[in-house]
Amino acid sequence: MKIETKSFRLSQKEYFKIITWYNLKGQLLPLLILLIICVIFFFISTVFLFLGIVIIILLLLSFLIIWKRLNPKENKALYTDVYYLFDNDFATICWGEGCLSKIRWNYFTKAENWQKYILLFPQKNMFYIVPKFVFNSIEVCNQFIEFLKGDSLLKSG
Repeated sequence: MKIETKSFRLSQKEYFKIITWYNLKGQLLPLLILLIICVIFFFISTVFLFLGIVIIILLLLSFLIIWKRLNPKENKALYTDVYYLFDNDFATICWGEGCLSKIRWNYFTKAENWQKYILLFPQKNMFYIVPKFVFNSIEVCNQFIEFLKGDSLLKSG
């Protein structure tokens, strides 16, 4: 397998949506349940109202922290053109003019197949975003997904 993607640059809004959804997807249900409980018991005690307000403030702070990390003035590397080179041994990430990272596939811990993106995880909380539109065709994208499944990075289903 030898795949070279097209060069791309995601917007700050796209990065924010991807990172926010990834960070909150495991915490969303417990937070909603806790918020509903606080609203139900609001009429019983003001302590639960205070707890609900604290939860909302914590959620807003987490959004603010994510937004600050994605600020183009502080993280210019996120907003440069990127393209990938994939082969059977390595995933190579190329930023701008020749800056690259070459990572062996066995260093990746997992991959996630989203509707518009593929996330490659070299660590538990760090991932590279590969938009599906950067592949030359849907067949090449599917070939890459099958490679990830065969390498046990991407779980079927």
